[in-house]
Amino acid sequence: MNQPITGAVGKNSGADKAAGNLRAHLAMLLFILVISTTFPVGEAISPALDPRALTFLRFLLATFVFAGIVAARGEWRMPSPAQAAKATWVGSLLAFYFVAMFEGLRYTTAINTGALFALVPAMTAAIAWILLRQTMTRLQLVCLAIAGCGALVVLYGDNIAALLNLSLGYGERMFLIGCVAFAAYSPFVRKLHGAEPLMLFTLWVLMGGSAALFVFGLPAILAADWTAVPWKIYGGIAYLAVFPTALTFYLAKFATVRLPSGQVMAYTYLLPAFVVLEKMAVGDGTPGLTVFAGVAITALATFILQWSTRQVRDQRLSSVAK
Repeated sequence: MNQPITGAVGKNSGADKAAGNLRAHLAMLLFILVISTTFPVGEAISPALDPRALTFLRFLLATFVFAGIVAARGEWRMPSPAQAAKATWVGSLLAFYFVAMFEGLRYTTAINTGALFALVPAMTAAIAWILLRQTMTRLQLVCLAIAGCGALVVLYGDNIAALLNLSLGYGERMFLIGCVAFAAYSPFVRKLHGAEPLMLFTLWVLMGGSAALFVFGLPAILAADWTAVPWKIYGGIAYLAVFPTALTFYLAKFATVRLPSGQVMAYTYLLPAFVVLEKMAVGDGTPGLTVFAGVAITALATFILQWSTRQVRDQRLSSVAK
């Protein structure tokens, strides 16, 4: 009598796990969709304010949002001096990335920045190896190379001469430097995050980033004519502060506890495709076939990395079972 019941429970457990994995994959698709909107929105609002003032306001709003969430969860407390120093360093990396993004978007396009962002996983892998000695399989490294090639195709299009010389404009160079800071963000969070709740640590990171921006961006903050800024610009800043900050934090946390890190990281390669589709949706024209080819290459890297990560996981489970 007990055997059928055990079998039913096992089936239900398997079905629940599969449903949880499906929701995690859908969460990552929504995560990339929301992240991809930061580039067109940033492109639209970046000319209105100095990037330092713009990023400071975004961080300040995001800090208030997270403070409300942390207080509602009953987790609020001030950091110790050591915790504050760690959070400020991590927050400064994040702040520098967004300043570089807004500055870069003054001189380049959302599609180009989306393509460059596809290089972040490779940068993250390199920094994680240096800081944490994390390694990757050969196939995962091949996927990083494929995605990098796709990003280059999107960036340069039919300009073969520029591709061969790997020449980048000022906007692309600024954003690429910002991408290095963003790639360092995750490994440093893993290295410096202590026993405190991750939501609370994220609040400290936002507080530290806001403080760093206030110190180094004070001249730009004071010089900004805040009353002359159109309300739609403030609306764009509020959107960036709430959705790509608070919502994506929840989605990433939901997915990372249900999926291997390789599968989570793979979704980054879909970013250029989302940006291209969004630019087409708002009537900014249709890119050439070369751009679509680059988007297809980065998307291919996503599926290969998803498959390879699942193969590695299945092999590990099989060896454990034996």
